[in-house]
Amino acid sequence: MFAWLDTAGFLAPGGLDAVGHRVVHGGPHFVAPMRLDDDVIAVLTQLRELAPLHNEPAQAAIRAAQAVLGPRVPMVAVFDTAFHHTMPAWAAQYAIPRDLATRYHLRRYGFHGLAHRSMSESYAVLTATPLDQLKLITLQLGSGCSAAAIDAGRSVDTSMGFTPLEGLMMGTRSGGSGPSSARLSSPYGRRGDRRGRNLAQHTFGPPWSIRTLQRYAEIARSRRPG
Repeated sequence: MFAWLDTAGFLAPGGLDAVGHRVVHGGPHFVAPMRLDDDVIAVLTQLRELAPLHNEPAQAAIRAAQAVLGPRVPMVAVFDTAFHHTMPAWAAQYAIPRDLATRYHLRRYGFHGLAHRSMSESYAVLTATPLDQLKLITLQLGSGCSAAAIDAGRSVDTSMGFTPLEGLMMGTRSGGSGPSSARLSSPYGRRGDRRGRNLAQHTFGPPWSIRTLQRYAEIARSRRPG
């Protein structure tokens, strides 16, 4: 990517005004775009275990961009979880003791927020309807899947929860399975064991349930006439 940017002249002085990075999990700290500095990156490092499939590559991209561009180009992170911070308590809270939820910031954060926001705003434009008059259900369907309920442009509920593992069945994730299922079904499922984490992130989903195609795009093509 940087070679292409260099060829196009974007790496020359004045070629880039800023760089934006999509970060999946902002935890309880980030509910709006944030200018990336050492303090923000330190907090992101603490959050990477909540979405290892996503946050770790995002941080690698941030480090790579900083190494090439240096401090002269400002960088901003936008967070998939931020869109869902407007969910009311009845949607965001788990049925667990309040002190436990507060101590460990256990709540339903929701994900794919950038996509759900974009879908709701695009629908408003396509239908020439003010966003504040719309009540929508939006679906993000791909290797990762989620649904969101959006009222007047604000997320009020979503299928994903504390991590991107919760909710709908996905390409390599089972969705709404019990929290002990991976531990009980795998010799690698001990708490904190990286192999157990990889089992939940990479090896569950449609191949183990409907024995069919992993890619939802292929399922969609199979429904076309002929």
